[in-house]
Amino acid sequence: MGDKHFEPLRTRIAINQRPETLSLEMMADKSRPTKEELQLLSDYKADRDECVVRGESFRANFAPPGYVAQFNANIARVNELLARLYAGEMNYGEFNRARAGNVADNQSKMAEIDRREREANAAREADAQAQRSMAVRDALQTMQTQQLIQQQQMQINRANMPRNTNCQRLGNQVNCTTY
Repeated sequence: MGDKHFEPLRTRIAINQRPETLSLEMMADKSRPTKEELQLLSDYKADRDECVVRGESFRANFAPPGYVAQFNANIARVNELLARLYAGEMNYGEFNRARAGNVADNQSKMAEIDRREREANAAREADAQAQRSMAVRDALQTMQTQQLIQQQQMQINRANMPRNTNCQRLGNQVNCTTY
């Protein structure tokens, strides 16, 4: 259904607006749904349910842990409030106040989920950085060990190099040079 279909409900409940920004009149509305509004509420719930279903695969693939469960719990709470409004157990003002409270509660829980996700990401990044640092340290240590081995090998090679000695005699004196 298009947004225009729900136009009669716009003065009663939050449609495409945040429930916590409702007018004072909407929060104080003591009226209950008319027969026409009951059908619109039913259509509104069906549209919300369809929207939730369309987003399931996206949430399953991209939402952080805990988000989907909280999202589904929030949808269930709003559906319960809609059912109570539909059944006449609450008036529009009660529905709007309860929904605004639900939004605040949901935002708090989602913020906690987001905080935990950021902490988990930071911990994973710190672990990855530590692993990178260890890999660099190990590589440097390997290079230093190889350089030391090369230096030792060069010293051994120098010590074991064939030596040439040239001697020259001048009278009774012999001068030798080794290289």
